[in-house]
Amino acid sequence: MSLPNLAVWRAAQPAPTELVSSPLTPAVPFTQISYLSLHTTTPLNWLSFISALAGEKSHSLPVPHIPTFTFDNLTNFQMDVPSGEACLYSCTFLLTDSDISLLATTLPRLEWVYLGVPCFFNTCQTTFRSLHTLSTQCLRLQDLCIHINAATLVQDIGSVFREETQGARLGSCVGGRSFPLNFWCAHCIPLEANVGVGDLERGFSRFP
Repeated sequence: MSLPNLAVWRAAQPAPTELVSSPLTPAVPFTQISYLSLHTTTPLNWLSFISALAGEKSHSLPVPHIPTFTFDNLTNFQMDVPSGEACLYSCTFLLTDSDISLLATTLPRLEWVYLGVPCFFNTCQTTFRSLHTLSTQCLRLQDLCIHINAATLVQDIGSVFREETQGARLGSCVGGRSFPLNFWCAHCIPLEANVGVGDLERGFSRFP
């Protein structure tokens, strides 16, 4: 696992979480990886592994006064089920808004994110909050493919920006940042019958 020149990593096996606390922990951080593709039925394990490994290596100093950050050059990230197909009978997307927050915090330099083919079941646990998190944490993000639950889209938009306004008053708001997203793959987002175009315009007009 100590591969200092590894640039592309494709994996279809469970996350090697035991390496984090093992003597076999990689001695060389994955500083050259730019593309990471994971086909897995346990995405949470992989997120935990990546976060733990990045956190462990973030403060290492292989060269005096020059910190080496694990996954520092990772810009393309793909994680979906092994088949790579859309949900057939129900939504099988397992990530939540909290998981997306962990992903964005761990890998803030991402430019291309693919998290499986979105479906129309509208039962996933990722909401507008995930879009907002990515927009304020991954400022280089350009292409995004993710499941979004739009059942309470307008309410979620309002909730996120109320929290942001309160945070600004307390001096803890990110505020004013936006990202150069030029492609967002959401497929068909089923909206509630009582959601009008005006509601969406008022909500998204505040989204950078």
